Amino acid sequence: MAPEILKKSKYGPKVDIFSTGVVIYTMLTRNSPFSIGNVEERLLSNKKCKICFSEKIWNHYSYGLFNFVSKLLRKNPKERPSIDESSRDAWLLNHHKGLIHREIASSLGSDMTSSSNSDRAELESKTLEMSWERELGCLRKPSDFRNLLEKNSN
Repeated sequence: MAPEILKKSKYGPKVDIFSTGVVIYTMLTRNSPFSIGNVEERLLSNKKCKICFSEKIWNHYSYGLFNFVSKLLRKNPKERPSIDESSRDAWLLNHHKGLIHREIASSLGSDMTSSSNSDRAELESKTLEMSWERELGCLRKPSDFRNLLEKNSN
């Protein structure tokens, strides 16, 4: 639930953007972004928008995916992207041709190819991801995640 709802503030369509971020986060990590503590602590964490982005989990995903999800989960609705802005996100545009499925499956340890094509598919996926990251100047170091978290929490 978007923090502005819990604060009983006026809200608009960007609460749905926040909810989308929560759903994607939960699908990728198999945890709620506010999963620490008892119910009261979770609600307070949700209200304050204190999201647990564990490096242990998020290092398995590209920086672009992390950036996309963290934008959807920004505390201030004015800083969250609109649905149109979200749909034009660089990560989403660069991964819409089946790469999303491959990235998520590889992070979950799923084999999506037949055994005869597995090496080729893995190489193709890594090559595409590397070229995409090089093109956008994205890095996959823990410090990148920390820097982006600090930026988005302000």
